[in-house]
Amino acid sequence: VWIGGGTGGSVEGTAITEGAFTGTSVNLAIQTAAAYLIASREQLADATVDMSSFILREIAMGVANLLDAMAFSADGTADQVDAGYYGIFETVAVHTGCKAEAAAGNVTIATTDIDDWVRCLTTVSANVLMRTARWWIHPQSLAKAILVRDANGRPIFQPALEAPSSGVGSILGYPVTKVNAAPTADAANAKVAVFGDPDGYMVGIRQDMELAQSEHIKFAENQIAFRAIVRAGGKHRIPTGNPAGHKPFAVLTLPAA
Repeated sequence: VWIGGGTGGSVEGTAITEGAFTGTSVNLAIQTAAAYLIASREQLADATVDMSSFILREIAMGVANLLDAMAFSADGTADQVDAGYYGIFETVAVHTGCKAEAAAGNVTIATTDIDDWVRCLTTVSANVLMRTARWWIHPQSLAKAILVRDANGRPIFQPALEAPSSGVGSILGYPVTKVNAAPTADAANAKVAVFGDPDGYMVGIRQDMELAQSEHIKFAENQIAFRAIVRAGGKHRIPTGNPAGHKPFAVLTLPAA
């Protein structure tokens, strides 16, 4: 607030009006992501490379991929793949106002036009454009999006060499991040890309990844068990089902056929 003669009565020495933050807390459900594998001692002993290190690295990658799926493609299904979480490509299921649908007839990525991509920028809340906003898209979908051009015939995707950014390039001035966990469908109703504020989604790591192996659980079978676990969870920072509330993301979606 302003204090002074031009404020309609307050003078020097007037107390500053107290402000306050509003909002609600995010209740994050933490669960355990895990990978488990059994290998025979003969296999480990006869391999020409260090199989133990290879196996631990691979199961650690498996858990990391599961966390990526949680944050990007999970659709809320209560199973061992999605665990009830919603990723940002499923934001519309959480906040109905975050859908940015391409124009009628633009039912493939290559047939979308610049107006469809601009619609993502006008769908998010205005303050998102002033933050560290970016795009997330599958590499194969990005390859198809390169065919989309602006009114001057230039591709809307500009590689990092042409338009330096914190991603692999930029679309409409905002950096692009390639995501293998993003959907790849290229047909009616498909989710093509997400634009928005990374802070609009929270990933909580309660326990860092633990890698372990045991020579005892499969002692009789002469096998060694390998395990990777991490306790984590993810959630949107938006009100559930509130189309009028803050919109940190816009999901570019192809129209129905």
